[in-house]
Amino acid sequence: MSIREIHVNNIKSFKNVNLKLGNFNVFIGGNASGKTNFISILKFISYLKDYSFDDSLLMLGGIEYFKNLSCPLLTESSIRVVSDTEELSHIPFLFTDSSFPDSLTISSKQYKLTIDSSDILFLKFREYLRLNCFFVDSEIGNRIITKLRSDLTHSNALHNIYISLSYINGKLKIYTSMDNLNIDLLKIILKGKAYESIFKNPNMTLLRKSAEFEKFSFYDFDPRLAKNAMPLSGKVELSENGENLALVINKILRKHDDHTKFITLIRELLPFITDLSISKLTDKSVHYIVQEKYFEKDYFHSSLISDGTANILAIVIAIFFNDSDIIVIEEPEKNIHPYLLNKLIDLMKDASRNKQIIITTHNPEIVKHAGIENLYLITRNNEGISDISKPASKKRVKMFLKEDMGLDDLYVENLLG
Repeated sequence: MSIREIHVNNIKSFKNVNLKLGNFNVFIGGNASGKTNFISILKFISYLKDYSFDDSLLMLGGIEYFKNLSCPLLTESSIRVVSDTEELSHIPFLFTDSSFPDSLTISSKQYKLTIDSSDILFLKFREYLRLNCFFVDSEIGNRIITKLRSDLTHSNALHNIYISLSYINGKLKIYTSMDNLNIDLLKIILKGKAYESIFKNPNMTLLRKSAEFEKFSFYDFDPRLAKNAMPLSGKVELSENGENLALVINKILRKHDDHTKFITLIRELLPFITDLSISKLTDKSVHYIVQEKYFEKDYFHSSLISDGTANILAIVIAIFFNDSDIIVIEEPEKNIHPYLLNKLIDLMKDASRNKQIIITTHNPEIVKHAGIENLYLITRNNEGISDISKPASKKRVKMFLKEDMGLDDLYVENLLG
């Protein structure tokens, strides 16, 4: 699953942005151009899956810092997200009405949230969620699901429909292209929860009530923290700053296949590393230790390795040992030699076959190897409004590239806009 389109109005430094995303996305731009603001918008979407409207806004500083301060007369802010899934999920269920088919496949989702801040003390929220689905008849069943990709447009057993839910001021409205919406269908869409009780909390978002939305992971690694020892009682999902890297490595090394995969990936970037292991300390904490080919009998404490090595370990785990649908990494180039950045970008492109990867960077070497089709340039005008454009669509950029100028040179000379 991945985000294919995002539309933003009057949020942070953005006034009106319509953006299409790919599997691998590299956002570039000057200091204070709006890269961090764009990441904040993605974080807000992820917060809506787990928190209320008010809490999601507070985690970004409140409505005062959420809406565009350069447009004080605009009282409405909105965000619309279109996502899809390449691996169409098969959800079997039983209807009380035998006229309904017995399996549901959600192929894409569209979610829109509008916030009216005309009265800053009483914010009004309007939500819209549309699910594009396929229903499969029972007599065909799993046989059709396995052939969805090739037979989608030819099979009479598939029925393309949509289901839309709007939630305004605590009132739910349902629209569908089906003539008769069965209550069992609604329960499936709402993850099996009871219709009578699920809407008692008007501050709960549709993303929490509805079918599963994309899972995000955000990272802004601090290599110094990533070298610390950690108590065994800590969480084993990689934290945003990487401080629990030792615990995550400990989890990976416990599984033989993951251990082999991890060491293989690390050696592609750092061929001098021959092994990693875990050492337990007397205070019931753990740290990782590294063996280098120069000293085959010795392991070095994590505090002795370079910041770049720690950052590479964290990035490899983030993109290959993470079950999130969307991975967001801010400035992955920290402390990494330019020569290795080419290999690191290749690994990210490889990982993006199975998940969506979004990174921000200031580094020309990453720009050089990312590929122009994956670049997004964020700029900010004299009024403080940020915009996002694709250098690949600029005629001037294409002309420069024909003259054998490199993407990195154009970026350094500020010629990609």
